[in-house]
Amino acid sequence: HAADHRRASLRVLAGGRLYPVVFHLGPFPVRSYGIALAISFLLGCGLALRRARARGYSEDLMFGLFFWIIAAAIVGARAHFVLAHPADFASPVDAFRLWDGGLTLYGGLVAALLASWIYLTRHRVPFLAVADTCAPSLALGEGITRIGCFINGCCFGHAGHGPFCILYPPESYAAVVLGPGVPAVASQLLLSAALLLATGGLLLVGRRLRGAGRLFGLFLVVQGTVRWAVDFTRYYEPIDRLETLAPVITTKSQLIALALVAWGVWLLVRRLRGAAVAGA
Repeated sequence: HAADHRRASLRVLAGGRLYPVVFHLGPFPVRSYGIALAISFLLGCGLALRRARARGYSEDLMFGLFFWIIAAAIVGARAHFVLAHPADFASPVDAFRLWDGGLTLYGGLVAALLASWIYLTRHRVPFLAVADTCAPSLALGEGITRIGCFINGCCFGHAGHGPFCILYPPESYAAVVLGPGVPAVASQLLLSAALLLATGGLLLVGRRLRGAGRLFGLFLVVQGTVRWAVDFTRYYEPIDRLETLAPVITTKSQLIALALVAWGVWLLVRRLRGAAVAGA
């Protein structure tokens, strides 16, 4: 029976190993998740800059925006993780040890959006128009980052078997939680594939979608819906679960995801209604 599970599951990279740490710079580990995060920022910023030039936004404005997005995303992602897992930090100083890992995507996303709004407001630039410009980059960035989660061995799914499952090595956290020889749903890759496809879809739709905020609203709806759905396959510690709202919402991340969906729907409906009034 275990052999059947092995045949029906994917192996983790070369030699059935995880690579949470790729190499060291002196005493500091360089993690696969950090590398994926850096690649996602570089490619996402490059795509946004190309789209911004076509829309008449200056490079100085965009580079300043990128700086605040990256800084706020890292701070927000770390702060969210620390606040959600206080028992993991014996000392307040440990919260600053980013090289040890521990980031939460939605904390980074919310912080980056808030920092972007403040920055653009101070420069008297419409937030929603720039958000439309950056929407495909947001989907691309998360799609790449989730590959880093996969290589790192975090954000794995519940026990299962089949073509969307993976057998983690015995020393991994997934094997400790689920049991050795028990495959897990590759939730990271499901989310990554969906968001990379969404990147292409947003680029195509964005050519025809008019009205500030509509493309960004569409991104929020797609990202939130995909995250809400994939989270049903993902393993979470009890501290991250919301049993009182089951079965529609089972995790804190799903609650945030549906809030983003609601925001996206509001932006789409508001813009569509405005277009209808203008055309009347």
